[in-house]
Amino acid sequence: MNDHFPLTLLGLYAKIIHSRDPGIVGISGKVALEARNVVTLSTDKGQRVIPKRISEFEFSNGGSTARVAGSSVVGRPDERILKVA
Repeated sequence: MNDHFPLTLLGLYAKIIHSRDPGIVGISGKVALEARNVVTLSTDKGQRVIPKRISEFEFSNGGSTARVAGSSVVGRPDERILKVA
């Protein structure tokens, strides 16, 4: 993630752009929940639980967009904040 990207994923729009599970590629929605190994997206078809480690995401927040390897955001949000501090 770049220096200007939020440390929490909650509320961001996310799209799965690559995954070892081809069935989840293309799913998009707002990040509703985040746990250590998964994010839950609110989509038009309901809630979808997406494993972080096997997926590559495109997150957007207003005008900013970032492609992020899910393996780089494995861990709880509070753990990521401590790594940066």
